[in-house]
Amino acid sequence: MTTTAAPAPPARRPLAVRWPRPTSAARSKARIASRRDVAARLAKRRLLAERLAELIAADVARLKATRPDGRPWMCPGDGEAVHLAGDRIGRVTMPETGYTLAITDADAFFAWMTDEGYGAEILWRIELTAEQFTEFLSGRPTGTADVATPSVRPAFWTLLTQAATASGGRTVHPRTGHLHPIPGLTVTATNPSPAFSKAPGVKHPVIARAARSGDLSAAEVASLLNLPTPGGS
Repeated sequence: MTTTAAPAPPARRPLAVRWPRPTSAARSKARIASRRDVAARLAKRRLLAERLAELIAADVARLKATRPDGRPWMCPGDGEAVHLAGDRIGRVTMPETGYTLAITDADAFFAWMTDEGYGAEILWRIELTAEQFTEFLSGRPTGTADVATPSVRPAFWTLLTQAATASGGRTVHPRTGHLHPIPGLTVTATNPSPAFSKAPGVKHPVIARAARSGDLSAAEVASLLNLPTPGGS
């Protein structure tokens, strides 16, 4: 007697799980939550940026201040190399004192330039009304003497500034190279501030490396922001 095996039951297809699709209200809520998170993060970073700006200004003022013994914290030309996580990230330097020139008496200064033979170094700016311009084109008098404003050719102004800087803040005759008072011209010393210059090739990932190595810990960041550490006072 021959027996026939019963056919195997058909394989059951796995039931497809259909997750409920988010409603438009849920999607809108998710977008609002995301937008709220980004806005909150922006606000916090803005506050931190303001705090950093205040602390940077305080550090600049400290380095420009005078020690109790009368010496400055940083003299012009001084510099300090800065390292983070073993990498040299840049240098903080105090620039040399410079000098700027200002015309405090235009009549006296431009008269001196003319008398000394530097009339070609004077530039004239003339502003005309439409009526004055029409008169100018027609060859009639325009009264331009009343609207002409003199200035100094940039190359000549640079020459005067460089000479005053080299002489320690005193005016120099451009022809002779000797100290010479120039009427109507005032020399003012600049007030240099310490500046940070990044080392070549330094990028933001150095901050992440410093955080992983512990050189820029949460406590260090709190210290940079002059904030109490968690659990501290």
